[in-house]
Amino acid sequence: MMEACENCGMIFISHRLSSAVMADRIYMLENGEVIEVGTHEALMAKNGKYADMFRKQAENYVDSEVSA
Repeated sequence: MMEACENCGMIFISHRLSSAVMADRIYMLENGEVIEVGTHEALMAKNGKYADMFRKQAENYVDSEVSA
């Protein structure tokens, strides 16, 4: 998808935060409001809601890979 939209703007909505890592800008929404904006690296450094949710989701992937 990233290749197909290389020279255009694209908005994608995902609950899987691992998909957001490659985005130029991430908007974290809560209750219909933007609560955090930035790159993956900036939001992880901020250590807010995005970082917390990203880490929780990443634990699920690591756990499933280890048990496989």
